[in-house]
Order: sequence, then structure tokens, then C-alpha cells
Amino acid sequence: MKTVVQRICLWASLLLAAAVSHAQTYPERPIRMVVPFAAGTATDVIGRAVALGMSKSLGTIVIDNKPGALGAIGTAEVARAKPDGYTILLGGSTSMSAGPQMLRQKPPYDAENDFVPIGRIAGVVFVLVARSEIGASNLQEFLDIAHRRKLNWGYANSANLAAGQILVNDAKLETVKVPYKGVPQLMTDLLGGTIDFAVIDLANALPQIRAGRVKALAISTPAEIPELPGVPPLSRVSKGFQLLVWTGVFAPKGVPDSVVTALTEGLRKAVADPEVRSALIKGGNIVMYGDRAETKSYLTEDIARWSELIKAADIQPE
Repeated sequence: MKTVVQRICLWASLLLAAAVSHAQTYPERPIRMVVPFAAGTATDVIGRAVALGMSKSLGTIVIDNKPGALGAIGTAEVARAKPDGYTILLGGSTSMSAGPQMLRQKPPYDAENDFVPIGRIAGVVFVLVARSEIGASNLQEFLDIAHRRKLNWGYANSANLAAGQILVNDAKLETVKVPYKGVPQLMTDLLGGTIDFAVIDLANALPQIRAGRVKALAISTPAEIPELPGVPPLSRVSKGFQLLVWTGVFAPKGVPDSVVTALTEGLRKAVADPEVRSALIKGGNIVMYGDRAETKSYLTEDIARWSELIKAADIQPE
């Protein structure tokens, strides 16, 4: 019996020593942050700003863009990754709350159970934009034009799709819907005249709005924002509508507690960093840091919110 007890104690000591050693040495090499959307998207901009901030305390963090299937491709890759803290995810509304409910073939991960939340970062504001050639100077003029002729509109993620579809439904517009793999490609076609309007993130829209290439007609927040004075909320057409897509950092389930602690502290410091906060705000985001517990509960609530939003938009899985 003593031999068995001694062996158990020895194994426990070795495991404890390994855990302590891991905590003291992590990270020993660069960390890969998977962004499940294309470079240049709002999510990518947030990821790069936060990765830079986290690198100050954790060493090199490399962004790896894995777009496709409303964020499911990159997110699934992280769910399958070795839980050692060297592969983490920049997740959020599209890839973890909305996307899984909008795909005909359910992604091979459970957002609530296959990941460990590290923290919430920011919310993304969306804006309804139309190409300038349409000739609409405000929301009402746009709606008048859209009622007279069929317009084309594009989407590249669940937020674009839900917001655009709700607008089309509530305003009773006859339109043609065009899917895109990424917002940059969508914006290229909008500027080129292939599509007429879209509801996209402020980070991608703002430079084109300021250059006069597209017209800002409505925003997804309940009230006006400083960046677009005079641009009304989309809720004036779709009563009660508001959309704020959030982002956060996650790790695969099974990551050691010591690593989670290091990542959590690294993210907290990054979001508090004035340089990072400035980059987030300039990108058209609202900083809304949340700790692990807040992120976990927010994810659960957001899944329920998107279920209602998808039903309201009458969006069918694709």
C-alpha cells in the first residue's frame, strides 16, 4: 500500500512541478492568434491592435487570417488546436454567436463549450452606405429611390446580412442580395457600381465616406455617434433595431489555468494601453473590455440575441 501511495504522491509532485515550470516559462515561442476573417476587415483591425498590445507582456503574437464560412473555418481550427496556449482565437458575434445559427451545415464546434474565454475587447459599429452615384443625400431619399427601382446590395458576414435583410424587409424593398467572402471585396464592388448599398463596419466605411465615394445614411447604434454627426439610427426604419458586434479572445478548451491567467492579464493590459485604445477607437470601435466571467455570460446572451435577430430578418441557413 505504501508503494502505491508513494507513487501517487510522486506523480502528483511531478505534475505540480510541470505546471509550475510551464507557468514560469510560458510563452517560450510566438503565439498564433487566428482571425477568422480576411485581412483588412474590422475584426482583423481589432486583432492586430490587441495583438500588438499583448505582445508587450507576452512576446510575439502573430496574426493568422483564416476567413470563410462566416468565420467557422478559422474558429474550427482553433477548437481542434493543441490546448497549450500557442494558438488562440479572436472570436465574437459572427463566428461564435450568429454564424453557427446561419449555416445550413453546423460548424464542428460548440462556441460555449469548446473554448475558454480570455476576455472581451470591443464592439463594432455598422453603417448603411450607398454609392454616391445613386444620388441619395439622406436615408429618406435613399428609400424613395429604392422603392422606385430594384437595387443590389452585398454582405460578407452575419452582421452585414442580418442588418441588410431587416432593412429590406421592414422598408419593403425589392432587391438583389449578393454574397462576398470579405468586406474589402464588397467595398471594391460598391465603389465600382456592381452593388448599390451595404451595411458594413465603420472601420471600412469611414475612409470612403470621408473621401465622398459613398454616402453614410444610417448607423446601427441607438443614437448618433461623433464620427458621423447627423447620420440617424437605422431604428428609424426598423423600429427597435440596434446592432453592436463584439469581439473577444478565446483559447481552446483544456488550456492550463496558468496559461489562461497569463493570457487574461496580457489582454487586460493591452486593452488598458492608451496606444491600443486609440487604435480601436480610430477604427470605429467602442472599447468594451470584459473579464473572463463577463465574456462567458455575454456570449450566452449574444447567442440568444442573434437567434431573435435571425428570426426577425427571416434569414434561412445557407
